[in-house]
Amino acid sequence: MSTFHRLLLLASLLLLLGSPSVAQEEATVSVIYRITSFGAGAIQSPTYSNTRAGARIKVSKMHVTNPIEAKLREGTFLDFFGEDTAPEDPPAFSVKVSPGSLRGDLLVLLIYSGKGMKPILLDLKKIDLPRGGQYVFNLLPVAVAVQCGEGAKPKFIQPGKTGSIAAPAEDKVLQTLFYADENGKSQKFSSSIYFKDKESRQLVFCYGAKGAKLPKVAPIAIYDRKKPAPELGN
Repeated sequence: MSTFHRLLLLASLLLLLGSPSVAQEEATVSVIYRITSFGAGAIQSPTYSNTRAGARIKVSKMHVTNPIEAKLREGTFLDFFGEDTAPEDPPAFSVKVSPGSLRGDLLVLLIYSGKGMKPILLDLKKIDLPRGGQYVFNLLPVAVAVQCGEGAKPKFIQPGKTGSIAAPAEDKVLQTLFYADENGKSQKFSSSIYFKDKESRQLVFCYGAKGAKLPKVAPIAIYDRKKPAPELGN
């Protein structure tokens, strides 16, 4: 191949890489996610859209939406726009999606507090949470102990850390959560019946609410029911 033909081939490749079709392909990377919220925010069931003029997504507290497919800005950012968004307005908030999570099981979590709203992206594939089990997030400044079943060995979770709780052998057990007060005494702040559900995974958030004497517990179930098999024609 002559030098002229080599240069012509190189120019064609550079033109292809810089063409709108390639740029458009990079800009249309999509991801599938779910979204939920919890906390002490004043906003009840806010609605967002992944585009300025797209269909509205109702975000309810403690309720996880069905899977939603959306395009990523610059192949990286999942944008959310509030109601009455003007064309020049920036997104209400965005979360960054790593390339390795595009095909993962993603959950956008909106945490409401007295200081506003904080979005967090959870990759449930990395958590490796089995069905029927629980994954506890300790958002408190003190350690918590989770006892799943009377007489069971407590699971201790340090401040700002997470911990997995295996599914109990029984279908329902008494689950109790404790924390140590300033005197080192164990204080119970939650006691409830935990119903094991093999079709769901449960995220449990321990957090402090403004004005509350005891910490709050927010259990959020994510259901993974199998789709029914399609009916075969005669």
